[in-house]
Amino acid sequence: MSEKKVNKLDFRLDDIPKDQCKLFEIEGQKVAVCWDRLNHINIQIVNHLSNYVIKIARFWKVSAIKVEDLRWATHSKKRDAGKFMAFWQTHWFYSQVQNAVKLQCDLNSIRFQKVPAKYTSQTCSSCQKLGSRTGKQFSCPHCGLKLDSDLNASRNIVKYQTIKIKSN
Repeated sequence: MSEKKVNKLDFRLDDIPKDQCKLFEIEGQKVAVCWDRLNHINIQIVNHLSNYVIKIARFWKVSAIKVEDLRWATHSKKRDAGKFMAFWQTHWFYSQVQNAVKLQCDLNSIRFQKVPAKYTSQTCSSCQKLGSRTGKQFSCPHCGLKLDSDLNASRNIVKYQTIKIKSN
């Protein structure tokens, strides 16, 4: 940047009234307080979720908890800032829940396993062949199974060790 442009910008900064700078600083502090509150609420939710997951696992005498490994999703491209922020907030929260559940699993002698997310919602949980997913609905052309895609994915995650994707 040329010296002339720098001097012009300095001049513009000097023209900003001091009361506007103070107002901007106060608003920035208010935003920081809101973010701190949101962070505190997120931490409380994470702790409650992890405790409930472990209580349910202990009630049903579960020996292992399996979750989707969504690290691949961090490489997805987002087109605008709104989606970008929502994406990072969601994945930060999801990873915090996973880490808290993993810690609780270690403390309660429950095995914790991350399962690759690839094709979990597109593979039939009944015949293990690739089906089609339209929105929240999964349908298998091979065995005729129609199911919610999240339920289908969770069944595949449970069966992960023995699952092999079969072609047509």
